[in-house]
Amino acid sequence: MDESYAIRRYEQAAALLPLRWQQQARQLAPGQMALAEELRLRAGRPMTVLLPEGEVVPGRSDLPPTVTQSDLEQLCDAVTDYSRYAAGETLSRGYLTARGGFRVGVCGTAVLRDGINTNLRDLSSVTIRIGREQPGLGDAVLPQLFRDGQFCSTVVLSPPGLGKTTLLRDLIRGLSDGTEELPCHRVSVVDERGEIAVMYQGIPQMAVGRHTDVLDACPKAVGIPILLRAANPQIIAVDEITVREDLLAMAFVFGTSNGQPTGELHLELADADTGEVLARSTGDMANIVAGQYTGMGLDTPVTGSAGRRYCVTLKPEYTGSGRLTVGCSNGAVLWNDTFTVNGEAVDGTLALLVTYKQIGGFLTRFFLLVGLLASVVVFLGIYFAMRGRMPLHRLVFVLVLCFGMLYSFVLPPYAAPDEKYHINQSFTLACKWANILSPDEWRMGNVPLDMTYRREHDFDPLLQNEKTTVFSWQELSENLFTTTPDSFDSHTALEELQTDRNPTLYLFSAAAVFLAYVFHLGFVPALMLGRTANLIVFALLAALAVKAAPFGRRVFAAAALLPMTLHLAASFSRDSLLLGLAFAFTALCMQAIFGCKDGTVLPVRLWLPLAVFGILLAPAKLVYLPLAALFLLIPNSRFGQSAATKKAAYLAGCVLLALSINRAVLVTSVAGSAGFENQTTQAETTSAQGSTPAAAVSYTATETADNRTLHAAPAAGDGKTSNRFANMPAEYRENTASNFVRRLYYCVEGVTEIPQKELEFWVQALQEGDVTAAVLGQSFFFSPEEVEHSSLTDDEFMSAASLVYLDRDLMTTGAEMCRERLAAADRRDFFKSMFSSDECAELLSACQIYPGVEDDRYPLDRNVLIKEIEAVRTVRDSQSTPSEEDQTTFTPGYILHNLPAVAMLLVRSVVQDADNWVRGLVGGSLSYSSLDLAWFWVLALYLLLWYAAVPAQDVPVPGLPQGRYRVWCALAALLCAALAFAGCLVWTPTYYQTVYGFQGRYLLPVLPLFLLTCLPRRVQVASGKQSACTLVCCLCVVNAGVLLNAMLAVIAR
Repeated sequence: MDESYAIRRYEQAAALLPLRWQQQARQLAPGQMALAEELRLRAGRPMTVLLPEGEVVPGRSDLPPTVTQSDLEQLCDAVTDYSRYAAGETLSRGYLTARGGFRVGVCGTAVLRDGINTNLRDLSSVTIRIGREQPGLGDAVLPQLFRDGQFCSTVVLSPPGLGKTTLLRDLIRGLSDGTEELPCHRVSVVDERGEIAVMYQGIPQMAVGRHTDVLDACPKAVGIPILLRAANPQIIAVDEITVREDLLAMAFVFGTSNGQPTGELHLELADADTGEVLARSTGDMANIVAGQYTGMGLDTPVTGSAGRRYCVTLKPEYTGSGRLTVGCSNGAVLWNDTFTVNGEAVDGTLALLVTYKQIGGFLTRFFLLVGLLASVVVFLGIYFAMRGRMPLHRLVFVLVLCFGMLYSFVLPPYAAPDEKYHINQSFTLACKWANILSPDEWRMGNVPLDMTYRREHDFDPLLQNEKTTVFSWQELSENLFTTTPDSFDSHTALEELQTDRNPTLYLFSAAAVFLAYVFHLGFVPALMLGRTANLIVFALLAALAVKAAPFGRRVFAAAALLPMTLHLAASFSRDSLLLGLAFAFTALCMQAIFGCKDGTVLPVRLWLPLAVFGILLAPAKLVYLPLAALFLLIPNSRFGQSAATKKAAYLAGCVLLALSINRAVLVTSVAGSAGFENQTTQAETTSAQGSTPAAAVSYTATETADNRTLHAAPAAGDGKTSNRFANMPAEYRENTASNFVRRLYYCVEGVTEIPQKELEFWVQALQEGDVTAAVLGQSFFFSPEEVEHSSLTDDEFMSAASLVYLDRDLMTTGAEMCRERLAAADRRDFFKSMFSSDECAELLSACQIYPGVEDDRYPLDRNVLIKEIEAVRTVRDSQSTPSEEDQTTFTPGYILHNLPAVAMLLVRSVVQDADNWVRGLVGGSLSYSSLDLAWFWVLALYLLLWYAAVPAQDVPVPGLPQGRYRVWCALAALLCAALAFAGCLVWTPTYYQTVYGFQGRYLLPVLPLFLLTCLPRRVQVASGKQSACTLVCCLCVVNAGVLLNAMLAVIAR
């Protein structure tokens, strides 16, 4: 290689460095520059250059300067032309591509989403790889790639670092451009790691030939078929083909001729380079099914290794007239490898599947273990039920726990309906508690619903796939007792949705997850602990319901032991606690109304849990508010003095909690899908007369530069610092989104007049979630100009930050405390403490702004932020904005004016979806309604529910609800069902043919009340005790059958 060229490439790579590091890099001797392979910058350590003999520090080695994180950030900004967000795809893979063909490797803290790395923050090291081309390197090799004028498939093998990619690149160039002896070829390159062509803004930075097409940053398995369809290549080139898994079996597609062949088929697998036989297999050809893959297990597992090539030989020994044919492609594809049949070459690629992981042994053990455990539970349940020595409520508690745990393994975490959102809420709550106890000064504050926190290593893509497979079982089993290196207060922000802002129903699951944090348990143990906590609480509430019920105990037992109930109870779903609260509240109400003698005042042990359960139940889901109203049916004599006042206080508490927590749901249900958006933006869009509508706001960063009036800020140290903030216009103190933006401009830049267009741009961005209050503030307080030369003293900075985020100046009331806090950390920490405080969250939530978290870019250029927001809006306008049809739903007003259309919608819904509703209520359709069981189990469960509701002749007084009480109870149950259905109806777009989203499981909370009040009572059983025994025995058998049916359905996938 020409030494001057090698030195020039080194200097080009060094030019990417920040200025002070460029100067140090040039202190290397010219001979070393020519040999340099990499430039390495690690935070807190000196810069080094990788030479063949190892890493050296250029320049003086006695006291070399150390690299700062700011240096790494500056380097990455320079490489990406200050548009790092545009390079997010490659950055998430750990590298960037620089102009000139340099690959820049990046290390730092991964930002995960659904277990996949989406970004890197807190950079720790950067490596610039000095790629050098060697034109002509492959000239001597090129002629050897052809036989009889035809190109031969070729694999380049060598240990790492000896130039495979350099040679491959030059071979691609030679094949593409041609030589005097060889014609040009159409070459397509799958450059998965960006090392062959080194694409920069669509242009190859390395010479790969005039007739070469490059598919960059695409996995080989995906890219090769794409190129075959799109580029019509003659040659496909890829880098680093590796097989690291063990080879266990191989499968081929066979055909037959002259009838079914008989005899033995022998398979031999050998190393293609050495000829060593690695494994054999023999099979009976009578078992081959034509047109399907036929597998042959290898007698010895073959250890996979990178770059290894194999040769497969099939030898049939026929004993009849039938013959085999073998399936292949028409023309060589994928590896461009041909194969031979009876010694003759075939232009095609063999149809071949390789098995590298077997689950059969595990699957057999798992199925047998679950079946055995289910059988044991059935046996014990029947034994204790028939002996009659264990009270029914205790038996229900034990059975709920046992069967619930079995359901938790058969349908593992993330399999229950919408469980991923409930998991997000529980883990975020646990992270928030850990953050409160953390010595870290940063506080999480109010977390928006579109953001989730988990520990850094809390991800498992296989388990997080909502569709349970046999591999989900294996993943769960293998990781059940794992630990994590994460500290208990570790947290990673993820762009994943939560459910709502009511944490009540997640306290127990979050507490279990927090316990897993404290003991450093892994992700899977944390998931199972959270599920188990919910299951235990539900089991306690269900047992309480059975014990407290003055009648109908069999009904509560049956409802608690339904497969759907157990499936939800053994999950993170809030329905777990909701069902327990509903069952216990209903039973306690029946006890308070019918189980006490007239004139008896309710004891505290009865009315206190009754009131607490009702108040917790009411805001959980609005549709069950009528169920909570059963409290009002309790006779006044049961409350003693001031009965009416106590009922009014209970009712007010339920209604106020329900309305305050579910305000957004109510607005949307009444006004339609656009109602809430209109409500949240109305105040801001009408704040200025004649202002541009928010939806039309857009501006560029340059058009506002001359339209500002700057307040003359006093010089630092002149004694007038406080006047700047004391003179802030009074209207800026009003708590609106526009005034938040005004406070930012005034406190940081001294701007008193902001162009209306610019103001509306930021207000819209804040309220639509395109930018958070933290990130917008960061672009002011930590802009490139402020970071380079701050216009604010430390005292001014603290005054400004507190005024912006707290609407009050902390320096006027606690200056010394603020100074101590700043002295113990830095401006970034003080800034974080402002926007992450509860006070800030409460202040900004009133104007529909989420504080959020800061960006990982310091400094943050506001012009870059503007471009990102406009890009997001462009995408949303073209792809994500709901159509006008989607926004027009069956609101109450629409229903009243379109009764015939509503009637037809209801009829179609019943005809098409009634079977799903019927299944979903009892558990005939589990998971995301994607695991349908046999109808036999559905019918059996409904018969058992009817049997549980049949009155017993020997049930003592009081009996079932009678008269007006029966009417009111039935109305409460039916009204809850109607509200659940109506809630789905108002979310249904008017062009839908059926009601959107209604499921049978929504009726589970009122199922006991419905069975106790709405079913006929003429049929009776002789003995309540004997019927309870029969009911429990049958439910045990049915649940065991449902578990086995569910496992078979999963296996069938």
